[in-house]
Amino acid sequence: MRKKCTIKGLLILGAFICCGCVSNSVSTPDNSNEATVEANTPEENTGEKKQGEGTSDIWEWIIDDKWFGYITVETKGEFLEHFMGEGAAEEEPFYIFYGKESAWENTEGEVQLELYYNEAEEVICGIRYIYSQDGQLERMEGFASLEVAESDQPWSYPEKEVYSVQKDNSDGSEFVDNYEETFEYNAAGQLVHFESTGNLIDYREDTDPSTIIQIDFCYRADGTLSRKDSFYNTGIWGTTRCDVHEYFDEQERLVYERSYVTHGSLEYYYIYLEDSETPAYALMLDNIHGTGLVPVFTKRES
Repeated sequence: MRKKCTIKGLLILGAFICCGCVSNSVSTPDNSNEATVEANTPEENTGEKKQGEGTSDIWEWIIDDKWFGYITVETKGEFLEHFMGEGAAEEEPFYIFYGKESAWENTEGEVQLELYYNEAEEVICGIRYIYSQDGQLERMEGFASLEVAESDQPWSYPEKEVYSVQKDNSDGSEFVDNYEETFEYNAAGQLVHFESTGNLIDYREDTDPSTIIQIDFCYRADGTLSRKDSFYNTGIWGTTRCDVHEYFDEQERLVYERSYVTHGSLEYYYIYLEDSETPAYALMLDNIHGTGLVPVFTKRES
């Protein structure tokens, strides 16, 4: 099943799914495996195991030809072979993402995501490894989908947008009184912290200034951007993408993004072929707390 999709549509899909809030996620410390993510060429599977087939009903599709739920080390092989075909458990993943230390979990240096993709059958499945803040594996969440969307739009993240300190081409000053901005730079002259404050016009009873936008940039020793963390005032922009974390590889390409939504979070994984400046594939995982990870996989038309 193939659907048309633009990159803009992909980026805001979470808002349609949850009518909630989303946030970006950005770079992390150096990681050679994610810097140049090469798509493996999995051996073709028959892909015959579709909805309703198999020896166990635990793999039945849940919504719209999508499956999600908990798996274990013991059920991993059965999970992969059910959705990807016989022998899939012995194959290398199509894509692996190695995680980073963050405020919500510490996956630094550990496998955070394994993605399997059968292009001929247009089916994906994957495993998201969930870690505690002290780096211990807590659980494995699986997902699968028979839907592969396509985008005919170029996927890009221009430098001027990467280093922008606005949201939706606005600094929010029109919504506040006593607007002020603060910029901080490192010894190399690179912006490391931005914060704007003011009194929200719609909340005049609050005499204390509020943070309107706050953005922090982190750089590697060689000066390349590794991470960008952004906060946007919910009284102005709502909760969707109010808290955004973006991670970049050594070529300053966006490889992973995590954002807040009211029902949980959205994660985006951008997959590049060799040294391409634009991703060839994108995976969104809609993390519905207490339910599972709903996947949306998109590939760019060649």
